[in-house]
Amino acid sequence: MSPLEVIGIDASPAPSGRTAIAVRAILDAAGRSGGAPTLVRLAEVDTSEVVERIAGAAAVVLGSPVYRASMCADLKALLDAVPRSTDDEAGPLAGKPVAVLMTGSTEHHFLAISQLRDILAGFFGAWVVPPGLYVSHAGFDENGRLHSEDHAATQGAALVALARAGEEHPELGAVRPQI
Repeated sequence: MSPLEVIGIDASPAPSGRTAIAVRAILDAAGRSGGAPTLVRLAEVDTSEVVERIAGAAAVVLGSPVYRASMCADLKALLDAVPRSTDDEAGPLAGKPVAVLMTGSTEHHFLAISQLRDILAGFFGAWVVPPGLYVSHAGFDENGRLHSEDHAATQGAALVALARAGEEHPELGAVRPQI
């Protein structure tokens, strides 16, 4: 079995922050499960290039810090630039496996991930790995490592498994949002 390209997008404006650590944890697990992971820092790459990379990937990890109970502006701008499916052409996220993660200051913001899941599944027709991953400050140790990488590992493994299922069952990739 050839490795599947898995692109992880760190939408945090802070380089090497908690969001990047959590995205890498999911990507590492995807790599152990047969994925070929690549981390992209959204703040360092042109949006159109990221859209092209999403289109070419077998699976995607989207990571964002939570600001005001929602995804960060950079991720919102990226999603605004991603084409939606039309009657003639599938959008880059249509029928594609996506894992989502968000980082925040407290546990009070964990519901922000629901909005991102709904946008991806409902508007773009992506297959979102449930339930997603939310990590607050308390989820990291004093050295910046995740306390428990179990949930990240499960997300990464499930993401690759869903992408493999899509290879075996093309009808999974044929899912389109209602227009």
